Amino acid sequence: VQKQHLQPSTARMVDGELVSLDRQQEARQILHHLHHDVARLRKTFSLQYDALGELVGTGRVQGCCRRYSRFDRKKRTRLRIIHIRLRRRELEYLEFKDMNSCVATLLHEMTHVRVPNHGIAFAKLLRDLYREASACGIFNPQLEPMLSLPCPWERQLYHRGGDIGDEELEKMVKDAKGSWVCGSKSAQEHQAKPEQQQQLLELSGLLGNETPSHHDLQMSELQGQMVGSDCEKLASGLGQLLGDAGLGNRFEISELVNSSVDVLS
Repeated sequence: VQKQHLQPSTARMVDGELVSLDRQQEARQILHHLHHDVARLRKTFSLQYDALGELVGTGRVQGCCRRYSRFDRKKRTRLRIIHIRLRRRELEYLEFKDMNSCVATLLHEMTHVRVPNHGIAFAKLLRDLYREASACGIFNPQLEPMLSLPCPWERQLYHRGGDIGDEELEKMVKDAKGSWVCGSKSAQEHQAKPEQQQQLLELSGLLGNETPSHHDLQMSELQGQMVGSDCEKLASGLGQLLGDAGLGNRFEISELVNSSVDVLS
């Protein structure tokens, strides 16, 4: 990840209007430290990403990991982009979270580089990342998190520094199955209505015929070149649709799509 691919957010949405964010240099330094701190884990577990950025917005999501395909002179390049929340929403984004909480969020999103869902394979890889991060001193399980951990087994991974055996972890994942989807709502509550699913299909033309599922927006491979009016239409359309469907905050989604394209351009 080159220096220009460590991207702090420049603004956030307030009542539909963009408001500039202060302390940009500090946000960039935090991203730099995070990227440096997890270098050993990225190499050990072969979990590489192409850009690391800051996520802002009023939604509950703490981060996202998305895959893009970019075409240049008929050459296809696959890119992995991670965004994580650095600032504290409850303090109007004026203060940053501690590094421990940011590391925990980054470990979660790095796990998504290999595993798209939150099943047992995801849980075991995240467990191994927590364990290694604790061993090398970049994560301290004794510190209280400045982030929500709605998933019970992920909360245990945090507080125990990944010190959980396979059998116990498998039982935790099985017991929690279907009770959450990256937030407090259940999978059933996140299902889009038929007419909204049709709108997703229409919008997917801008995604190179790749349609995001109800919880896989962060995993979608956005194919083709998302620039200019297409990018604006995609950001606005997906943001409005998924917000109305209860699948996310429409301003946050619009902002996230646009910020990701900025990283690639």
